[in-house]
Amino acid sequence: MMTAPWDKDDGSNVVQLDAWRGMLLGDDKGKLDKKFTGNFRLHLQHHPVFVGRLRYNRFTDEVAVGDLPWRNDGKAWRPICDGDIVRIREWLQRAEMTPTLSETADAIFAAATENGFDPVADFLRGLQWDYKPRLDRWLIDYCGAKDTQYIAAVSRKWLISAVARALNPGCKVDTMLVLEGAQGIGKSTVLRILAGDEHFTEFTADLHDDKRFIEQVKGKWIVEFAELATMGKADVGTLKALMTLQVDRARMAYARTVSNAPRRCVLAATVNPRADRAYLTDETGNRRFWPVACNAVDIAALRANRDQLWAEAVSRFNDGEQWWLSDEETTIAEMVQISRVAVHPWQDIMSAPGWLADHSAWSSVDLLAKLGVTVKDQTHSNKIVVSSVMRNLGWSNRVTKVGSRPVKLWQKIS
Repeated sequence: MMTAPWDKDDGSNVVQLDAWRGMLLGDDKGKLDKKFTGNFRLHLQHHPVFVGRLRYNRFTDEVAVGDLPWRNDGKAWRPICDGDIVRIREWLQRAEMTPTLSETADAIFAAATENGFDPVADFLRGLQWDYKPRLDRWLIDYCGAKDTQYIAAVSRKWLISAVARALNPGCKVDTMLVLEGAQGIGKSTVLRILAGDEHFTEFTADLHDDKRFIEQVKGKWIVEFAELATMGKADVGTLKALMTLQVDRARMAYARTVSNAPRRCVLAATVNPRADRAYLTDETGNRRFWPVACNAVDIAALRANRDQLWAEAVSRFNDGEQWWLSDEETTIAEMVQISRVAVHPWQDIMSAPGWLADHSAWSSVDLLAKLGVTVKDQTHSNKIVVSSVMRNLGWSNRVTKVGSRPVKLWQKIS
C-alpha cells in the first residue's frame, strides 16, 4: 500500500489547482484506490464542482448544500436530500471510484465538517446595536402587555436566555414564556418573527417520546407549545421535566450511536385563557412559567425592530447580565403565577366557612364521603385531589393513633 501524501509534513496545507489529485491514495500497483473512503472525501473537498458547496450547519446538525450542477437555482443553502447523495455518488463513480451510498454519505459529512457554519450564532455576532434601549419594553410596546416591573424583567431575560442558548449551547434555561391573549391576535406570529421561519416550530409530537421530541426541536431556536391550557396535569408535569434538561440524549432513528445534543432552543407557550386566566394545573413548580397577558400585537413594529432587539440582547449577554429572575423578581412573579393556577371545584366547596368544622382531624375517606363520593366509588385520583385541596387550605397529613391502630389523618396546621 502506498503512503498517503497527506501523512507527509511538507509544511504547507495549501492545495493549488489540481495538486489535490496527488493527495489521492493509490493501491500497491500505483493505481487509484477506488474503495478508499479518504479518496471520496478529498474529491468532494477539492473538485471544482464541490468546492465551497458542501457545508456543515452546526445549529441544525446537518449537511447543507449550495448550487450543484443538478440543482443550480441560485437559492441560499438548503439541507442535503437523498437525491443529492445519489447524484454525488454518480460523480464519484465517474471519477472511477466505487463508494456505496452509505460511504458516499459518510464522505459528504466528512468533507462538510471541514467547512462548518452556525447561522444563528453568526447572525447574532454580526449585529450592531444602535444603543437605543428596547429590550425591557418589547412585550409592552409590541404585544400590549402592562408596563410593570415583572413584564420588564421577563421581556429582557427571556430574549437574553435565547441568546445564551444560541451562543452557549446547553446552558441552563428552565423557564418558559407564556403569551396569553385572544385567538388570532398574533401570538404565534410574534415568536415566529423573533426566531425566523427556519428556526421556529410549533411542537406537535408526543411529549413522552424522547426521540420525537429531539427530532422536532433539533435545529430550532424557539419552540412553541400551543394551547398550554388544554394540557392535562401529567403532560404539564412531563413538560416541566423537559424544560430542565440541558442536553438531549437518545439514539435517533437509523443512527449508529447515542446522540448527545446540547439544547439550543428556548421554549414558549401560547394560551387563549378563560376569563379567570386559570390554566396551570399544579400548585407547585409554576415558577418555570412566565405568563404575560397580551392585548394588541404590533407585528409591523416588531418586525422592524427585531434585529435591534437581538442586538441589545447580545450586548447584555456579553456584559454578563443574568437571564433568570432575581429573588425580588421571583417574589413578584409568584403572585402572577398563582393567579393562573386552576382551582379544583372541590376546593370551593371545602373552603366554605364551617365545612371542615365537624372534626379536628379527617381521613381522606371521610372527606370524600362528605363530598358525596361513596366508598366504593373512591379512587386514587380522588384522594390525590382531596390531598392537594387540604394542603392548600393549611392542613397536614399526619400519622395518628386511633385506639391501637396508626392511621393517617388530616389535621389543621397550627
